[in-house]
Amino acid sequence: MKKRFALKETRLFVALALMVQSISFFIMFIILCAKKKSIAAAFLAVSAMGGSTAGYLLWQLKEETDAEFDAAKEALENDEFIDFDEAEIAADLAHGKDDEEEDADVIPCEENVSEDEFN
Repeated sequence: MKKRFALKETRLFVALALMVQSISFFIMFIILCAKKKSIAAAFLAVSAMGGSTAGYLLWQLKEETDAEFDAAKEALENDEFIDFDEAEIAADLAHGKDDEEEDADVIPCEENVSEDEFN
């Protein structure tokens, strides 16, 4: 099954492209305004529209991200992400399985050993 193209996934890229275009058109407006060309106002209008659209898309993205973060934070506070069986953990601790496995891998050492005692 093919994945459908969704605007939500490309919202950031569209907003960044519009922001770059808006800045470019604003610079063009300044250049044309200095030369006293009549088309300068059109560049300013397109720049304003692109900038406001980019700002709106970024604001939407921020709101959705904040909502997802708040939902994840609430779920974490309610222990929904923690998936374990408490009875199984209690049984393992009662039998000491964790302690025996950890002690088997540890090599005892002393900090104050001279080189003669080592050989």
